[in-house]
Amino acid sequence: MVFVNRAEEKEKSRFETIRPQTFLGLLIFSVIILLVFFFFHLTIFFNSEFKQEENLVHLQFLSFALILFLSYLSYYSSHYFYDRKKQEETNSILLHGTFDIIFWLNEEGSLLAKNDQAKKWMKGLKSSGSSILSLLDPEVAESILEKLQEGLAEEEIIKWESQIDYGGVVFFYEIYLHRSHGQIFLSLKNITDRKKAEIALLDSYKTIAEDLEIARETQKIIMSSPLPKKEFVHVESFYKPYMSVSGDIIGSYSKDKDSYHFIFGDVTGHGTASGMISCAVALAFQTTVREELSPAAGLQSLHKILKSITHAHLLSAVYLSISKSDKRLKYSYAGHHSCYVIRNGQFIELEGKGHPLLSIIEPETFDYEFILEKGDRLFLFSDGLFEILDRSGNILGQKAFIQYVSPLANLRSDLFLNKVWEKILIELNGKQLDDMSMLLLEISE
Repeated sequence: MVFVNRAEEKEKSRFETIRPQTFLGLLIFSVIILLVFFFFHLTIFFNSEFKQEENLVHLQFLSFALILFLSYLSYYSSHYFYDRKKQEETNSILLHGTFDIIFWLNEEGSLLAKNDQAKKWMKGLKSSGSSILSLLDPEVAESILEKLQEGLAEEEIIKWESQIDYGGVVFFYEIYLHRSHGQIFLSLKNITDRKKAEIALLDSYKTIAEDLEIARETQKIIMSSPLPKKEFVHVESFYKPYMSVSGDIIGSYSKDKDSYHFIFGDVTGHGTASGMISCAVALAFQTTVREELSPAAGLQSLHKILKSITHAHLLSAVYLSISKSDKRLKYSYAGHHSCYVIRNGQFIELEGKGHPLLSIIEPETFDYEFILEKGDRLFLFSDGLFEILDRSGNILGQKAFIQYVSPLANLRSDLFLNKVWEKILIELNGKQLDDMSMLLLEISE
């Protein structure tokens, strides 16, 4: 570590900041002042009216003034030329030690000088013209010449990218055109590696985007394809993912003519991982239904099947079955919010509780029942429908959501879900923050 005396550092910086014009101005001013005093005392010295002792005093002053002037001139000259030399050496190190290719141009674009990197670079080019602009793209070179002819402003910098054929291989360069202190600098920075990395990144992104599109279409077929029709149940569904792939789940299974089973849920998070788990849930549901378990036991079975494939996500779901013979609805919650039965234009909340699935803690689930009537509609929706921002920037909330869509209760089933979505996102001017899914089951017999 080097320690520098603060006084010396301050004195050194003072001289380094002196420009040539400032130095010459100070020098001329000092010369004028000293010459005035010099000639004044010289006139007195040769005036015979003064005594010899007085002449001796003036002679001593003249000698002192001359010595002071020579010392002043020597002092500032030495610092000035030392600083100039040091600055030139520093500039030389910066210009010739850099990997950038630097050229000095005149107003017409002709080459005046170049640094060491430019000299090496020029040897590999076939062109030997006096204008460096002939090596660039014609349109780019023409725009540079136009800019030079118009007059590039002092300290103005123009930056662009261009390709240059160097020995039969195309390289990418970041090019700067800069005017400073009456000189025009053209520098070229090789960015070929960076451009290759960008191209590779774009190719990877394109591949990922294509894979996500395939995953999105596959999931869309699984989740939003027409659900099996039953004479006693009319089914409508709505599915709108927040990203390419959704974590929402809509699944159904019919084992016989008398019963209909459904799974409706939401995997935490967004993106591909959540989407893949949701598909796994929908497939595992098909296996669980065949075991003829109650809804609560069915959720426990799903937990056992799926808990080994993820430790970073949770599953909130509602598992339900509808019996044709007695219109009995059996259901069980696993951390999911309430479902609703729409009867005579009124929303009836189906109460219940249960723990989310796929956590490290074994979930508790409970069975519930509700007797349906002909014309009843069972309404299930994901939290993306009510966890949206309203016009005031506040979260809507589940209760406010139900109140807001209540006027739509008497709409036909094939219109209801789309109108709910329109009312939330268009009329309320809401902003979607999560996946949006809805399921509507109407008892037709």
